[in-house]
Amino acid sequence: MSEPVRIRITADDLGWSEEVDDGIALAADAGALSAVSVLATGPSFEHGVKVLRNRRDLSIGLHLDLTDFRAAAPRDAVSTLVDGDGRFRRRSRRLVLALLLGAVRREHVEREIGAQLARLGAAGLRVRHLDGHRHAHIFPGVPAAALAAVRSLSLELAYVRVVPASSPRGVAPHALPMRTALVALSRAFEPIFTASTTARPSALAGLAEGHALERDWIANAASHATSGLTEIVTHPGLETSGAVGRAASHERATDLAALRSPALRELIASGRAVLDRPS
Repeated sequence: MSEPVRIRITADDLGWSEEVDDGIALAADAGALSAVSVLATGPSFEHGVKVLRNRRDLSIGLHLDLTDFRAAAPRDAVSTLVDGDGRFRRRSRRLVLALLLGAVRREHVEREIGAQLARLGAAGLRVRHLDGHRHAHIFPGVPAAALAAVRSLSLELAYVRVVPASSPRGVAPHALPMRTALVALSRAFEPIFTASTTARPSALAGLAEGHALERDWIANAASHATSGLTEIVTHPGLETSGAVGRAASHERATDLAALRSPALRELIASGRAVLDRPS
């Protein structure tokens, strides 16, 4: 029998809505998750925290938001990131440009990351990993600010998400430009988090691949994983939770069905794939 593959199945966006939170809870109850990434700025953050109570089998991490909701830090402390109401004022491309041009101050980014991490801690959640909403954690200048915020709170991260070139599902030609850009940003990010205790994926499925998602896409990705650690990024939710952001073809209910599918359950039960979970 060949060696089992190591997979890390993450549910992003806890705190987006109660329907998303409840879908993540169902996926966790099915034993299909390794990790949950939390939007500290999300409208249903408090509801999401209740979902995570006593879930010691899951890695809990910050799903860093710098683009969608209301900042966790006071408006005046992060004024180059937010509008007059304290909401983030730029989506991804405009934020990247502002970061490159110096229109967003590094200390404001650090303060906001620190405030989001502190919000998770105040809710009783132990932060074990870091990733980003719309990939914000790998935007120019953000990794160094994130590391400074992590150190200021005396946190130790066991895992950070990068986007490697390798995917067990492959990358469709039309998705290559986006995947290539994320790989390049990740390569600039990786040297910043160099602690031997901080793991990273050697392959990643579920982001910028350009493939349609079917009921068993997670099981298929896991079954094609090879050596190293493969992260499979998912966005589960109930039928009523709709699509993932502006991705009209990516229904959250499809991910929930894939996480609860017999094919994935059998793959894990057989020992051919081992979920990477907190020790």
